[in-house]
Amino acid sequence: MSAPPGTRPRTARTVDGDGPARRLGRGGERFAAATSGAWATVQGVVLSGAVVVLLAVVGVLGGSPDSAWTGAVGVATGLWLLGHGVPIDAGGGVITLVPLGIGALAVFTTYVSVKRSALPMPSAWVAATVTYAAATVALAAATAGVAGGEGL
Repeated sequence: MSAPPGTRPRTARTVDGDGPARRLGRGGERFAAATSGAWATVQGVVLSGAVVVLLAVVGVLGGSPDSAWTGAVGVATGLWLLGHGVPIDAGGGVITLVPLGIGALAVFTTYVSVKRSALPMPSAWVAATVTYAAATVALAAATAGVAGGEGL
């Protein structure tokens, strides 16, 4: 027989025996979630940086054929960091105007990567946030060291 219209058929329900432990997550599940958040953030950072590097390389190669690739990557890294609020030392002055498009690009690529790859758990969000901050600080420190400690 079929169920009357507007009602759901009865199905057997099962109850999981480890209720509170299931809600909080086990150590392996939290580690997997944190790892997924960290890797998703790394994907977002690399993708947004790659877009800025690509545009800088095209701009440098379009300007003069003698330009060095490393110079374009340095300029792109400086622009990417400028989009995150890190000032650039431009010889005669310091550039502090934040290009909002680069920040929006970084937010979008990270959002898409996290939405696609990360598990929806608080440990994934915490790991993603910490990884993004650490990657930005490490990149700023690395470029300051390359430029002699004075920024780009």
